[in-house]
Amino acid sequence: MYAIRADGGQIPLATSFTELQGLELAGRQKLLATGILPPGSYTGISIRFNKALVLTEDGEMELFVPEEAVIAPRTFELERGRATALFLSFNAAGAITSGIKFTPSFSLASSERQLVNLIGYVSNSESNLISVFNKKTMLIVDCIATGWGPKGIAFDQRRTRAYVAVSKDNAVEAYNIFTGERIGRARLNLGDEPIDLALTRDGRTLVSVNHNSDSVSIIDAISLFEIRRIKVGEGPNSVVLDPSDFKAYIFNTVSSTISVVDLTQRTLTATISVEGAPLDGDFNRIGDRLFVINANTPDLTVVDPSRFVVTDRIYIGSGATSIQIDLRTGLVLAGLKFAGEITVVDPSSSMFIDSIGVGGKAAFMTIDRQENTLFVVLPDERLLQKVNLTSKKIMGQIDLGNGPYEVAVVGER
Repeated sequence: MYAIRADGGQIPLATSFTELQGLELAGRQKLLATGILPPGSYTGISIRFNKALVLTEDGEMELFVPEEAVIAPRTFELERGRATALFLSFNAAGAITSGIKFTPSFSLASSERQLVNLIGYVSNSESNLISVFNKKTMLIVDCIATGWGPKGIAFDQRRTRAYVAVSKDNAVEAYNIFTGERIGRARLNLGDEPIDLALTRDGRTLVSVNHNSDSVSIIDAISLFEIRRIKVGEGPNSVVLDPSDFKAYIFNTVSSTISVVDLTQRTLTATISVEGAPLDGDFNRIGDRLFVINANTPDLTVVDPSRFVVTDRIYIGSGATSIQIDLRTGLVLAGLKFAGEITVVDPSSSMFIDSIGVGGKAAFMTIDRQENTLFVVLPDERLLQKVNLTSKKIMGQIDLGNGPYEVAVVGER
């Protein structure tokens, strides 16, 4: 595959795979090719075929493929520092002529604006892109070029802003959720490497977890100005806000502690010691229990946030990677690295009661309260899956870029 410049020159694209099977493509998208191209005008995409087979009653039959490249025409402009998504459709009618010739034709389309309440973002840390998708149709609709190493995402749904931690650039970038335009950037210290974000419900205070400097930054989300920097434990990995938005809980994986930051006073108020290496956590509906997953223990740790003490441990199995609490039912969902499933825990009985098969490591999850669905990032498979929380069935999946890290959707709790 090649991108065709307006002057006739062609630039090769890196294909994601070398073979396409029609039955596997029915009803879903595939990430076909990517490339870093010079800015300028382009007139389409050219595709060359090595082999084509068709399934007949007697088995597979090889077809004659065209000697020349097949052109999918579409004029588009590329700007420096920006990404463009193109959508290639195969026209099946007339693809085989004379019973032995493969004569494919394609149409190429650009991205179109979506309703804001249908938008979701996935950060791809290794390809420096945000995949923009329609959460209803589970189709990629656009992509956004970010700084180096995008990871944590926080949505301000009222102001239609998205905040992205760009770890390798030591910054937090703000985007218009609807247009994908970058609004501004909060520059942090060299070597901070921010990896997770949390935003208060009023959209005014942003907490950035700076993994490499063992600190958190309190940022004015409107002006993107760092108000205060607070030292926390070693290896901070993630942050969650309590239901009141008064306190931020930072999970320090290396020091086996949870740092509690008062967002009104902007001070460190407590440090909670836990067994294992805390990765992430979530609060129940009324906020009187914090559930914590650990990297090297098979237990879910339960913390009393009023006393800053561990009150219980619930066995869930080893290799927990992500956690979400379904506020509708009160059940705890914990993604496991090795089992290819999400464990469902009933806190009232302190035991797991069910599981959801997702076929890979569920590295990050978020719940869409509008549809009562769960979105799961599977980085090893480079997939985003959508799960019905009532039936536990997978409703759709999307191909992602390299290093998918976190997902956020408009309508998440």
